[in-house]
This record gives sequence, C-alpha cells and structure tokens, in this order.
Amino acid sequence: MLDIAYFNPPVQGDLDLKAYDPNYTFNADKTLLKKETEQLHHELSALQQCMLAEKKASLLLLFQGLDSAGKAHSIKHVFYGLNPQGLAVHDFQSTVLSRAHDFLYRFHQRVPALGHIAVFSRSYYDDIIHELEITTQPPDNLQLLKQSQHINNFEQLLSDNHTLVIKFYLHISKQEHRRRLIQRLGDPEKHWMLDQHDQVIQKNWNLSIQGCQHIIMHTHCLASPWYIVPANHPWFRDWLIISILHQALSQLAPQYPRPTLPFTEDDLP
Repeated sequence: MLDIAYFNPPVQGDLDLKAYDPNYTFNADKTLLKKETEQLHHELSALQQCMLAEKKASLLLLFQGLDSAGKAHSIKHVFYGLNPQGLAVHDFQSTVLSRAHDFLYRFHQRVPALGHIAVFSRSYYDDIIHELEITTQPPDNLQLLKQSQHINNFEQLLSDNHTLVIKFYLHISKQEHRRRLIQRLGDPEKHWMLDQHDQVIQKNWNLSIQGCQHIIMHTHCLASPWYIVPANHPWFRDWLIISILHQALSQLAPQYPRPTLPFTEDDLP
C-alpha cells in the first residue's frame, strides 16, 4: 500500500520539487490501478452523499499547476459520478473586479457550505505564483511572507468553520510540458488553450518551479496540506488524487442523520 504522506512536502525547512519525480508511478500496474480507481469512485460517491446529508463539514480542494499540468482533465475525471447538488467547480480568471478588491475577496464568496465540496481550478495562489514565474529577480521575501500569512489566516478561518482545505500541486516535467504544448499546437480544437505565458514558462522553467516551491513551502501545514502529485501519467495522477480524497472523507466519517420521524406509516391515509 502506497503511503500517501510521501507526497506531502516537509512541514518545516526548504522544499525541493526536484526530489519529486513527475514520472513516479511506483511501478504500479496500470490496469489494476484503473480498476481500483473505479472502486474508489463508488466509495467516494457514497461518502459524499453522507456528508451532504449530515452537513457538519465541508471540503475545499485547490488544484494548482502549470497550464498544461492537467488540472481541468483531472477535475473532470476525479469528480464524475458525484452528486452535483453538493459539488461546485470554480475556475477563477483575472478580472477588473479581482483587481478592485483584496486578493481573497472573490474566493471567500465561493467557499463551500457545510455538507458541500468546492473545487478551485485557479485559486488565490495563482496571481502570486504567476508573479514569481515571470520575474527575473529573486522573490520579494517580505511581500511573499505577507501574502502567505494572509492565506494561512484565511485557511485557518475555514478550518475553524469545519472546512477541510486540501491543495494539489500537479507536478509535470519540462519535457512533458513541452510535449503537451506541441500536441495542442497540432490540434486546432485545442488552440484556445494556448497562451503566450505557456512559452514564458517553458523558457524560464527553473524560475517557474522556484515560484511554486516558494508558495507551497510557506503555506503547507497539517491543517491545510499540500500534496505534490506526479502528473506526467494521468492514470496515476487521478488515482492518487482520488485516494487522497477518499482518505480525507473517510477520516471525516460522515454519517446519515438519525432524526425523530415526523410521522409513522400508520399516520398516512
């Protein structure tokens, strides 16, 4: 059994993403893992239904990664089969509104109510990581620490309100990033996915990874953990994410409420 804790970064000290191979599959059998993924889907659906009925806790899931890391694909495959009444997916784009308020303003309005699951693809980490990716100067540590502290306080507030925050960093290699960009260039139906920023990331790969390292290192804690997900192989990526979600919901142990019945069979005409 693979220890999921292996994919957590250290709680203290520096993070080196080079220590996490994006190609990791731990020699798992692809066919068997896909079957296990299907079983986990069924169990996850049952756990979600209990959580939705109980309304004692909620789950906020953040997906971060470079634009070709597979966030949208993973969200599509991980959450199919779940009850849409208790699930919301938000993809935050930069807007005039986002620049007119503090950087957490939009996100607080989309956190899940008790019993619900919310998924953020592009989150409050995005703008910070983006700035770290494109700069050619060392990061402004004071500014980074201030932003990280705001995030930590925000996530602690959510935790105090019984919202479990789990953050996934989809980790791909430079070679895989390039291969996926070339694949998109060759498919007219995927041209809309391309952005000039993709080329900037490829050219400044080390800076891009360093930016991700900095923000993960400053915002990882036991209450709202990061997971470094090897993402070169989608089948392993999705299995790992589903396994982490299954473990998290199992630990919450939601139960169907046992209310006093408002009437009995004999009361029905």
